[in-house]
Amino acid sequence: VSTQSTGVITDKVLTVQNTTSGGVLSESGENRFYLPCGVFVGDGGEVLIPDLVLQQVFLFPGTPISPSSVPTLVLGTEHTSGNTSSTFCQPTSAVMDDLGFI
Repeated sequence: VSTQSTGVITDKVLTVQNTTSGGVLSESGENRFYLPCGVFVGDGGEVLIPDLVLQQVFLFPGTPISPSSVPTLVLGTEHTSGNTSSTFCQPTSAVMDDLGFI
């Protein structure tokens, strides 16, 4: 487990698999997250990933996540806990409704 004091996870923490064969299509996420949890995949393939230590929620586009993928939206302030419109307190989950509201 990684914390702010021990650093970012250097291993690939995200895996996209073929739903038929179970084979790995891509792996990524290294050097991006400290403690990702509660992954949500929307109907359009968009992926929401909260990070408990970073105090942020990342939205990736509706394409398979690859090593070159960058979030299209980052919510929260890095390493800043709170309950304001720009901060989270240890986010563990996030969802998106049919209209795209997070």
